Amino acid sequence: MNAVNRDEGIWSPQGPATVLSEDSCWAILETHSFGRVGLSNENQPEIFPVDYAVTGREVVFRTADGTKLRHLTANPAVAFEVDERDGEEAWSISLRGEAHVLHDPSRVRRVEQLSWPDWVPTKTYVYVAIHPHVVSGRRISRHLHATRRDETSE
Repeated sequence: MNAVNRDEGIWSPQGPATVLSEDSCWAILETHSFGRVGLSNENQPEIFPVDYAVTGREVVFRTADGTKLRHLTANPAVAFEVDERDGEEAWSISLRGEAHVLHDPSRVRRVEQLSWPDWVPTKTYVYVAIHPHVVSGRRISRHLHATRRDETSE
């Protein structure tokens, strides 16, 4: 995660979290393949786990004809999130944007060639691209020392 190191020193207003640049967010997204898509079902939020891939500056996931696809067709505004936590650090990347079903046959063929897990057998896949309007991310390290207000001498 060398791209993340460029973000040192950019602190979150909420405390000891490093705000990640958009480029760092995309670099991290490209190295993972499992996230969550949030959408609206009759004005109520729902979250679904999805396998995904990054193509350019879009996130693409596959689904089948069903709940997610119906809700996305009715309201394409979505959120997407990927995170990870281990013993030393945690990070989270969020996207907000619009989802659309891929219909162009040549684009669908290219996306089908990406690395997808085969543990969820589905007769026909539908590929959905998320075009983000907002990309944000944060990283928190266990070894950061944040100075509390009562520790500073004013």
